[in-house]
Amino acid sequence: MSGVNEDQIRDYLIDNLDLVEPNLKFLGKEHHLRNPNGSDGFLDIFAVAPGGEYVIIEIKRTRSASRDAVHELIKYAALLRHKLLVKEREYRFILLSVDWVDLHVPFSEWMRNCPYDVSAGRIVLGQNKLPARIEKVVSNPRVLNRRIARRHYMWRFGSQPDIDRAIKLIAKHMNTSGVEDFILIFSKIPADDMHYLYFAQQQNSKEFYLNDLERRLSRAAFREVKDDVEGHVLQIDQEAVAADRMYEPGFELVHSRLRSISSTISYPERAGEWFTPDRISEAEIRRYGRFIDVSMTDAELIKELVVTDSFNDLDIVATTESNAQMGELAASVKRALQFNNEWHATLRELFEYASAGGPAVIRLQIYSNDDILRVLAAEYYEASLYTPALQCEIEFVTRREVFQGFLEWDGAPVDVRSVIRRHFGDHARDYASEKFWGSHRPRNMDVMSDLGLRYSIGKTSERSFHRVRLQGKEMVVQSAKEGLPDFVTYAQEAVAELAQFFDETDTGFENAIAGYHYQKIVQAEAFLKQVISATRATKTDKFWLGQLPAGCDYCGRPFAHLRYMADGSFKREPSGNWCAACLVDKTRSSGGFTGEIYFATSKGWQLVETDQFSAVIA
Repeated sequence: MSGVNEDQIRDYLIDNLDLVEPNLKFLGKEHHLRNPNGSDGFLDIFAVAPGGEYVIIEIKRTRSASRDAVHELIKYAALLRHKLLVKEREYRFILLSVDWVDLHVPFSEWMRNCPYDVSAGRIVLGQNKLPARIEKVVSNPRVLNRRIARRHYMWRFGSQPDIDRAIKLIAKHMNTSGVEDFILIFSKIPADDMHYLYFAQQQNSKEFYLNDLERRLSRAAFREVKDDVEGHVLQIDQEAVAADRMYEPGFELVHSRLRSISSTISYPERAGEWFTPDRISEAEIRRYGRFIDVSMTDAELIKELVVTDSFNDLDIVATTESNAQMGELAASVKRALQFNNEWHATLRELFEYASAGGPAVIRLQIYSNDDILRVLAAEYYEASLYTPALQCEIEFVTRREVFQGFLEWDGAPVDVRSVIRRHFGDHARDYASEKFWGSHRPRNMDVMSDLGLRYSIGKTSERSFHRVRLQGKEMVVQSAKEGLPDFVTYAQEAVAELAQFFDETDTGFENAIAGYHYQKIVQAEAFLKQVISATRATKTDKFWLGQLPAGCDYCGRPFAHLRYMADGSFKREPSGNWCAACLVDKTRSSGGFTGEIYFATSKGWQLVETDQFSAVIA
């Protein structure tokens, strides 16, 4: 645009500062900022606001000039602090430009991350080629990271040709509906000779979906969708529902043409139960949109499907010397622990502790499960499948410190049944409904608090385990109270009812518990075999006489399908018959076992003699 330069625009705005912002007081133009280590800076317009903060107005007229604007503002901020010793809240920038084509994206990214206030405006020139008005420029929405939506879908088919046909129909409908980034996972399960197809999509913002739906739907239909989406309290729920509503128009017709035997809505927790390691290894993925370019294996992408929103599994390493890595660490923790304020707050303090004493490398592992009822039900079966876990290792130059998360009980008496009724009502379906939508998660800490449970982080060492709290750079060590196993023992009857409820209403829970104990007995028997071999135990010619006990006196496992059986006692325990898993666990916890070990042979249960068994296991 010829005829007017930046100096003329600047001088005109100085005489008409109200165009920029009312009540600004002009302090100077081309205000000099000396740079002792490089090029100096010159502020286009230097002003002060009624609140007393300095206002720096930077003006760009052409597209080529605007490209350097963000770099210049970063330099000016540093020089201003150097010259005037001002804090970030004591100054702010206003960036004005005629052309925003190249400037909008870098400005939006910088604006979200800079520590001081920045605003922007588009200069609209009049016929005289001088500013006629200034329009506010809003930063672009943040470009979302890869994040798979919480709501999924799964179909069951009788043959591969049906799968191939369904993939084409679903992909066409999704693309027509504006859902461009999604995956379709197909696999065959030999056990039931069925073929399965699983759908999941990239999670976009609520505004993205609503803007698109508003263009496609009638006013009445859109109002219904909008009310449904905004009827959910949590943003993650609003986004999940909006993602579903995006492809729903016309989907019923497509669904009727799929020839599926059955279908079901799914979500990350169910995906975790469905995609076992064997199924992941056999599954294949069709990728669409930006997922095509994602440099992850199919197996890695499926695992990411399981940790949507809650980041159920987080394993991340960062060094305190990298701002990018520490930023990613903080963001990941915030998402993983969005409903766990206590762990989140303590980790923030630990990160500051590591930075202050650094350089240091932080490795953080988190398993987050915001469902204390399911945790208690699994713990009743001595299966820590769902129990939240955390380990934070901080590796300094000269030392290594390890912190672990755990659930702590205050030891106060509590009526567990009344707490559950108060939060979820008298009907099991109320809890089941909330679990499906994920709306039980925000109240999880309230339920825990009413039960006397809390999230704590302790520091481990060779001699002790203590809860920690940081005050500035000082670490305060506090004695931990009773733990989750103590609570389960205290509230055994109520927890047993919870376990029965999950057994009867949640097939995935039942299968997970069964699989956990099966794997545990397999590992225990393999370990016992190694111990017997290592201690050179003697196989005697003695066999178990009489009727075989029905099952383990502790866990109830039937001996008929096991390889080992122990007959004896532990410290402070009565004599009994024990399976390999309970034998190993109790020997380690009690410090010793006195008795005999038998292993199954074709002739019967044969006695093995070993004097070193307890010492090796303990």
